[in-house]
Amino acid sequence: MRKLRNTIVTLLITLAMITSTFPIMAFAQSWYNNEESDEIIMDETNENTEENLPGYEETDPYLEDQNTIEDTKDTTVGEEPQLEEIAPETISLTIHFVDSYDNTKEIGNLVYDNLALEDSVDYSKDVSKEAEKYIEQNYYQMNDDSITGIIGSGDFVPNESDNIDLYVNLEYRPYTVTFNYLEEGTENELQSQKLEKIPFGDYDYSKIDNPKIKDYEFVEMTGDVKGTIEAIPGEKETIESAAQKSIVINVYYKKINDEKPAKDLKVIFNYYDELTSEKIDKSDVAYFPSLDSIEYDTPEFKGYTFHHVVELIYADGTVEINLFYGKAEVSGEYRVKINYLEEGTDKVLSDAFISIKVPGGFKYDVTCKDALHIPGYKYVKTTGDVKGTVNDKDVVINVYYKKVQQYTVTVNYIDFNNKESIYKSFVSVPLNEGENYSVTKLNGLKLNGYKYYKTTGDPLEGTINENKVINVYYLKNGETAVKTGDYNNIMLWSGIGIVALVLVVILGMKNKSMKK
Repeated sequence: MRKLRNTIVTLLITLAMITSTFPIMAFAQSWYNNEESDEIIMDETNENTEENLPGYEETDPYLEDQNTIEDTKDTTVGEEPQLEEIAPETISLTIHFVDSYDNTKEIGNLVYDNLALEDSVDYSKDVSKEAEKYIEQNYYQMNDDSITGIIGSGDFVPNESDNIDLYVNLEYRPYTVTFNYLEEGTENELQSQKLEKIPFGDYDYSKIDNPKIKDYEFVEMTGDVKGTIEAIPGEKETIESAAQKSIVINVYYKKINDEKPAKDLKVIFNYYDELTSEKIDKSDVAYFPSLDSIEYDTPEFKGYTFHHVVELIYADGTVEINLFYGKAEVSGEYRVKINYLEEGTDKVLSDAFISIKVPGGFKYDVTCKDALHIPGYKYVKTTGDVKGTVNDKDVVINVYYKKVQQYTVTVNYIDFNNKESIYKSFVSVPLNEGENYSVTKLNGLKLNGYKYYKTTGDPLEGTINENKVINVYYLKNGETAVKTGDYNNIMLWSGIGIVALVLVVILGMKNKSMKK
């Protein structure tokens, strides 16, 4: 009996111990589930449930750990939970332009926003363009290192604030070029100095356009017109040291007088269709110092081929160069020919004009080639039609001349008081006897330092029948004319005085001898 009682008591105590551990076991099971849930691999064909978890024992709901309960306040039954979208982080980049000798002195900057990791960037051109703005402040980019890379690597790694800072060093180079505008001979300043900034390296001001100054014309530039300004990267420059490398250029001008000398030989270039006498382009005008110096090309015109040239020289020194062209597309079997012959002998005086081949019925006009100027000969007549229609045969025209005497017209420019030449004389080309001439435009030219006085000699225009000489006299500015008559009177009375003196001496000597 006692054994039975002891056995029952032992069972009750054991049962009580087991029962009292249930809350502890429930807490342990809940903690275990939370810690190991991320490590449980779900079987796609046999999804684990709470009942299948190892060590699961059903417990009262109030014993569950509240930290393991998901918040379902905003979750709609039957819908998937909505995840909040997080905006990607953006990066800013700033390029600082700083004084190379004082990095705390920022001259300017460039800012770029909304960059992302792994973006490929290249700011080299932007930096060069921005650096040019600071030249006005005497700051120069001494090298052209590329500013390129990938965001997130190398120099392009952002800081904790997602900012990237890059630095470009600019060096202070206060070099200048000073232009002085001076009058030649007097060094008088004609215009205020011009001061410009000059970059380091090679420079050349020899071909710049100098300013126009009223009543003056440019003569020359002197000084360091071309050269090199050496600047060593990393070598600090100051106002004082830069002044030693800066340059000064003197630009000289001379005063322009209203009085201008005669122009050189005027030459007019005409371009003709050789078979119609029509101009195929406007005339050109040029000036040459002499007939021997005339040079020219034969320009090309669409649809035309250059054939020959004829020079015409006029009594006033004007020259016409007539260039004749034929139409390239004209073709046929007939030609127009002009012969230049001496009357009575049929001696050829100049190369004949022979046109390109033209078809029958072609209308021609060669009046511009008739009566050419041939030195030493005078035009007499023309036989044949210089204007008409080609009628199934060649057209032949003969132009006749006769030999004549030739003369020239000379115009001299002379100081009236000392009778010295003050400007080169004009001598016309040889002119045929009987030709008209005119040199009125060469009379009274305005010459520097002189004023026109008078003209003597042969007429300024007329018909030439002998060599003509015309003298144009001038007085120096500020002088008055000493007339030739005044000189003659002085010489006359001086001669009379000398003769009288001689007579007195002779008579005196004769009287002395008679007394003896």
